[in-house]
Amino acid sequence: MPNDVNWGAESLVWHLFTQVKGGPFLDMGAFQNRLINSDADDAGKKPDNSLYALTELKEIADEFGNPFIYFHGRDFAKPLKVQKYVIGGTETDCIPGKSEKTGNFNAAGKFQLWSAGSDSENENGTDDDITNWK
Repeated sequence: MPNDVNWGAESLVWHLFTQVKGGPFLDMGAFQNRLINSDADDAGKKPDNSLYALTELKEIADEFGNPFIYFHGRDFAKPLKVQKYVIGGTETDCIPGKSEKTGNFNAAGKFQLWSAGSDSENENGTDDDITNWK
């Protein structure tokens, strides 16, 4: 059954491979070797309107084998959303990243997508993490 781990990344995969609203938005074949299920959950049935033929809930992996961390802009609002991700084999809390200079959310009004980087330790988009806003 689905759990509350990696749900941002799992939702992103479903939306990228959906057949609604003009999708799919990526060629699933090109990502087959990047789809992982690091938290070993299962939807129990194939997601509706998806090219995704499996019931496993997958994430897109970075080059270090960890799921990309994803927050939609609506997830920045209060109360602050905490998502759990399996990074480097360990469950960790992730929150949307903020600018150290301004204190505002990075990529405000858009989305945040990042990799925990080569050390497989999440710093919520700082230090060695590879982000979409740097």
